[in-house]
Amino acid sequence: MDLDAVLQEIDKNNPEMRIQNLETKVTDLEKKKFLKDLLPKVNLSIDKDFVEDSEDEKNEWHMEEGLGPQSIGVEIPIYTGGELRAYYNKAKISHEISKKQLNLVKYQIEEEAIKKYFQILNLRKQKEIAQMVIDNLNKQGERLEKLFNNGMLVPKSEVLKVKSNIISNEVIKMRRAEEQRSAEEELLLLLGKSVESQIELDEYLYDDINIDIYNPEKDSQIAIESGSAAIKEELLVDRSKADLKISKSEYLPKIYLDSEYRLKKDDDEYSDYQVSLVADWEIFNWGRTGDDVLQKSTVLEQAEILRDRNLEEIKLNIRNKYRDIKTLYAEVDSQKTKLDLEKENMRIDNLRYVNGMVSSLDYLDSVNRLKSAEEEYYSLQRELVLAVREYENLLK
Repeated sequence: MDLDAVLQEIDKNNPEMRIQNLETKVTDLEKKKFLKDLLPKVNLSIDKDFVEDSEDEKNEWHMEEGLGPQSIGVEIPIYTGGELRAYYNKAKISHEISKKQLNLVKYQIEEEAIKKYFQILNLRKQKEIAQMVIDNLNKQGERLEKLFNNGMLVPKSEVLKVKSNIISNEVIKMRRAEEQRSAEEELLLLLGKSVESQIELDEYLYDDINIDIYNPEKDSQIAIESGSAAIKEELLVDRSKADLKISKSEYLPKIYLDSEYRLKKDDDEYSDYQVSLVADWEIFNWGRTGDDVLQKSTVLEQAEILRDRNLEEIKLNIRNKYRDIKTLYAEVDSQKTKLDLEKENMRIDNLRYVNGMVSSLDYLDSVNRLKSAEEEYYSLQRELVLAVREYENLLK
């Protein structure tokens, strides 16, 4: 499985992504609820006396007429000071925020997966190096044992050193194998798979990255206009504006049109139709509404300050990530050359060591240099891929 396949798998099965998808559905349903508050409400009413208490009939039960609805009514909001509309707009904005948050959660999980991907590659390589060292130490140990047993001038201490180094590298190999499996299980968890599953990762080729396609000046504008992080900041301000409108609507009257039709026919002089206009206006509440408006205005001001600061940070991040990408690409390229040289040196020292042309100390020094070069190579690749991913995510 290559890195692209890993990142695609996150979209399908990651638990956090699935939870955030459900959160988006929740906010969509909330939006629909507030939209329906703008529409007329229809209700049926039942008003039935089971026991009639009159001068003629005391506590007499009357069930023969049944329990059907007696009237149907419709309530239509005529004017609410913009409150219902503001609640709907707020719910709509919250839904848009949840969609942008879904993108941001996805990007965060992708970055975690990239870290685990290169951690696994590095640990796998370290394990392979440990196995290579063990194989060569075994060959050297066998050669020294033969020489020692045949009475050649081979110090017993050299034989013991080789055995000691074999034991040490067996432990190193075991540790790297366990660390690799732990990292694989953590990656499987990110992919929404069972930790009992197996996963095999492909090596990554950094030269697939083309840094010439990035333009920080142009991309900064794209990030501000269409990036999820930037749009979310604007939406947070819009939601605060909706809260302020809701608060200000308390200053204004609420007017509803009520109409009723009596389903039960009778012979009284009243019409079966009734239409009424209901108005409600709170004119005094000890300044509570004014305090609430002031509070919401302050929250809006805070949101605008945070938005402006965070948008500037996005521009700064674009520039910084671009510098990181250029620097890391050069460092990875340089480290690749260094690693190739260390591999060639290791190949030569392997031959020299099994033929007794280099000491165990010098051989292990070459091994350590190779391990360090491999580890640094994977570390730089990880940082490069992360920088590219973070840069591109700011644009989406």
